[in-house]
Amino acid sequence: MWKLVKYELRKQMQSKAIIFGIVALLELVWFFGLLVNNSMLAGTSGVLFLVANISMIYLYFESIVTFSNDLKTKNSYMLFMTPNSSYKIVGAKIVASGIQIILYGLCFFGIGVLDIGIMAIRFSGVSEVIEMVKKFLNQSVQIDVDVTYVFLSVLSIIIMGIFILSLAYVSITLSATFLANKPYKGFVSFVIFVLIVFVQEKIVSAVLGNVLLSDQTTIILSLLWYAVMSVLAYVVTAWMLDKRVSL
Repeated sequence: MWKLVKYELRKQMQSKAIIFGIVALLELVWFFGLLVNNSMLAGTSGVLFLVANISMIYLYFESIVTFSNDLKTKNSYMLFMTPNSSYKIVGAKIVASGIQIILYGLCFFGIGVLDIGIMAIRFSGVSEVIEMVKKFLNQSVQIDVDVTYVFLSVLSIIIMGIFILSLAYVSITLSATFLANKPYKGFVSFVIFVLIVFVQEKIVSAVLGNVLLSDQTTIILSLLWYAVMSVLAYVVTAWMLDKRVSL
């Protein structure tokens, strides 16, 4: 399965190189602006933050498009003719996407830590910079920063993203298998996708919303829920491919 994961990672390497090139350029511009005390150049930190968020969204989009193309184009479809089960192939795609999301998250987190360190050296101590960031977040968007809460929130976003990705795989596979010869198959599968997201969100809100729990406990339970739903979506996707894809 690891060979399949490496294949998926290599297949999307070009776009990642372009994104990292843009990020590296913005980081250099920001550093130079900080060095020469140019507020306009140093202001590229906002653009860097925007690029980081757009890049994460693009990761999900590219994974979905790649999977869709694998079921539509003949060259990509050859992957399903290899001596690998549908469970391995779909699992490799989800694992590869998860690895990319985590690595990107760690990369941008590392850039953030590096930038804070540079600001600490340039202006004041690390603790003062951290307190300054906390104060800014608290005053501008009313966020009281708690390290554990932030970590769990980020992890929750990652798991939720993997769930949405897995559910998109279900929708695409449904369109290519059971609904292959049906009119408006794309629209029907998309409606099913939206309905599943809507229903499961209602379930989460109904269950967790009526129980008095701490914020951290609520996030942990949400993590478990989305993890289970991701596994279920993976199994359903692989099962449909295994049963209905005609090689």
